[in-house]
Amino acid sequence: DSTFEVSKVAMLSRCATLLSKAVLYTLAAAVLLVTSGVGTAILYQDGLRGRLHRPATVPVSAADVEYWQKSTAGAPLPPNAEAYHVARLGGYRQTTVGDLGSGNGGTVYRVSTGWPFPAFHGSTYWNEDSYREPARAQGVWRIPSPRGSVSVPINPLWLGLLADVALLAALLGCIKWAVVQLRSRRRRARAMCMDCGYQSGNAGRCPECGRSRTGRASSA
Repeated sequence: DSTFEVSKVAMLSRCATLLSKAVLYTLAAAVLLVTSGVGTAILYQDGLRGRLHRPATVPVSAADVEYWQKSTAGAPLPPNAEAYHVARLGGYRQTTVGDLGSGNGGTVYRVSTGWPFPAFHGSTYWNEDSYREPARAQGVWRIPSPRGSVSVPINPLWLGLLADVALLAALLGCIKWAVVQLRSRRRRARAMCMDCGYQSGNAGRCPECGRSRTGRASSA
């Protein structure tokens, strides 16, 4: 009975440890996803504005028309409306719809961030009366910048958000595991304690922390 109780306690302790690690990696992945989204939006809308090649315009698709209607609250689409789509490193995506030649009739910018799937999205509508701020903004956080302002999308796309957090958490866990394995190999090759890194030599137990070669700490 005592052996069973000890095994049960050890199993519960291990489950609690794994759960706490999963929560920690999930929180770290969420923070990484949000901060990278803010960073890529600032980078591509402000820091590299006008320095990157803009793709060729294409005819407006049904999805572009839907973006336009939602972003402008029903404003008429310009007769010469075109669109272009941008996908940058770091998960930044932008769709631009409007009369891109003359600029008359307004322009809609729909941006999304998240890697590898879109996790947040938002849009801004600019017309002839807009100067430094859009005529209409949906689901974006406007950050002032020297060149005007930056639109950081904040409306969640739940499927993409959950998938990104899960994948990033798994990636962080794999990176941590690889680091631990490399550190263990290094310490084993140099006859160091696996726990504290003390130079224990060939001693059966570390004189610094009491860890034995079998991985159990001394009870003394």
